[in-house]
Amino acid sequence: MIKRYIIPALFTMMVVLTGCSTVADKDVSANASAASGGSIATAAEKIAAPQESRGLQIGAQAYTFRNFTLFETIDKSAALGLTSIELFPGQKIGGDVEGVLDVKMSAAARAAVAAKLLAAGIKVRAFGCITPQAEADWVEVFTFCKTMGIPTICSEPSPEQLDTVEKLADQFQVNVAFHNHATPSQYWNPQTVVDACKNRSKRLGACADTGHWARSGLDPVASLKLLEGRLIVIHIKDVNVAEQSGECVIFGKGVCKFPAMIAELKRQNFSGMISIEYESSPANPYPDVLACVDYLNKCLALSADDLLAGKAPAPGMVDDVAQVWSRLDPTNSGRWDPPVQQTVDTSAYKDATDDAKGTITASGDGFPGEGPANCFDNNTDTKWCVEQTQVWIQYAFADGAKKKVVAYTVTTANDESSRDPHDWKLLGSNDGQNWTTLDEQDEQHWEIRFEKRLYKIKTPGEFSIYKLDVTGNNDNETTTQMSEIELLVSK
Repeated sequence: MIKRYIIPALFTMMVVLTGCSTVADKDVSANASAASGGSIATAAEKIAAPQESRGLQIGAQAYTFRNFTLFETIDKSAALGLTSIELFPGQKIGGDVEGVLDVKMSAAARAAVAAKLLAAGIKVRAFGCITPQAEADWVEVFTFCKTMGIPTICSEPSPEQLDTVEKLADQFQVNVAFHNHATPSQYWNPQTVVDACKNRSKRLGACADTGHWARSGLDPVASLKLLEGRLIVIHIKDVNVAEQSGECVIFGKGVCKFPAMIAELKRQNFSGMISIEYESSPANPYPDVLACVDYLNKCLALSADDLLAGKAPAPGMVDDVAQVWSRLDPTNSGRWDPPVQQTVDTSAYKDATDDAKGTITASGDGFPGEGPANCFDNNTDTKWCVEQTQVWIQYAFADGAKKKVVAYTVTTANDESSRDPHDWKLLGSNDGQNWTTLDEQDEQHWEIRFEKRLYKIKTPGEFSIYKLDVTGNNDNETTTQMSEIELLVSK
């Protein structure tokens, strides 16, 4: 069903199909807050810079939000202050539209997507990666992009396909950017892209993936220099190590020489798309991508000389406090309010551990004054803090009493978000030997300190012992901490 979008969608498709305008060509004044319906916190509005005025087209590769629908991705992109997007095939569309984004989408589905983008003020700058085999399939992809107003296809065509790709690129007036995965992929070395484009149409060029270059042992800055004049799209990444196992990190915190990369793009007067492709934390990439957008905008605001002179800001949403206050409220004294403890509604439950006089055991005693009993003392000012990456803590009810726990809460501690629990299982047992998995959580990213989250158990059972088995914390930190755990039964 696509009733919600059918009227504006049909109008948009009429515009596209008549050749008067396209989603990629039309200027839109809708702001990010309206586009997201107010459903996403618009912290990005305070950090978003006027990217279009620089000639750059900064957006997200939709693969960043692959665990979400395309419509959710569009809303998140708008909330981040982004005005461009790169679509990838196979993502669920969402909203009232069934199916996935694909070159075989129905006209109604294409119209609904176009209307959603138009309402959000976001333009599609690229589509990929996709590499058809037969010429007829290539024609289908080019036709799809032309119809949807998408100017660039990101692909990895074989040498045998280059004549066909060049012919169709000129025929449809759609660019093809050769993408590099890590070695030993087709274009892992930028010289192969240079060779593939030699004496060919200017519509052929590079979709330069900086993270894959680092994973292949290449210098991203030198690689950008080699491709000067053929850069069409940048899949911008920063990774923690220059190895195949390198994982995406917030811009500026990795090994990709991020300020120097931006300085090189400035030197080249690059005006194509910078596509943020953040592969880490797929369950909730938004906070990290927000920090990436912030850092990218701060670097873009500096000159190439300043970037190369080491004047780039610190990564990770770090600002000078005085400058922040002067921007937000010049009359404010600069007093920071203490963090507000986030609460959840547990009024339908009772904490079974209150006054239960159970036995608490754990994988470690913790630091002095920060033992495991603090997780069950109803006091968030105390915590269990133990120098372990993988930890477990269990509560055994007195005299083997069995409780039907239907939900539980976990509350973060006062400092060091890197120590927060990230992945865990809640287990139940009646003998301490045989355990039943009651709930499992992965990729938990916490927004603030003292944040309390409620987790409901789909299939509760009656057990005398409950164990929280934490298999990883937020940043592979050597220390893990929590302030409170509640085992909740129905009132």
